[in-house]
Amino acid sequence: EREILVQPDFQKLRLYGLTVDNLAAALRVANVNFPGGRIRKGPLYLPLRILGEFESLDEIRKTEIPAAGPGITVADVADVLDTVKEPDGLTYLSDGEVVALHLYKEVGKNTIDSTAEVDKVLDVLRDQYPGFAAEFVYRDADYVAASVEGLQQSLLYGAILAFVILF
Repeated sequence: EREILVQPDFQKLRLYGLTVDNLAAALRVANVNFPGGRIRKGPLYLPLRILGEFESLDEIRKTEIPAAGPGITVADVADVLDTVKEPDGLTYLSDGEVVALHLYKEVGKNTIDSTAEVDKVLDVLRDQYPGFAAEFVYRDADYVAASVEGLQQSLLYGAILAFVILF
């Protein structure tokens, strides 16, 4: 994910008598998007929206910091970088790092049918991307299928035993 990183220079912040909270507050106040009421045009009422969200890195850099006095901007005390968000965590399986997905079926849907649909999609991905590999760590459908199979066997054995006993 794309992430805009404002990296403060602590020596410059001290020079201007600022804290990271002052810097954060200035950015928070300048980056707003809120309703501004309504405008009447004939029989219509049109919503008015005040757009103040940052659209470029330069806008962030030019944001003034009120606590520092007039003319002091974010660029004077921090670097503004367009970066990629660091991952929240890592997932390892067997011998390497992998991408982990947690898939959940819709409420009321059949677990085995949902898993079959996922398998179809994975087959398409394998056909389109030869290097693609998928491995399941845990699948509810396997447990459900085993439970259904056990139930069917129990019913069959029960019917046979009942027939033998009654015979």
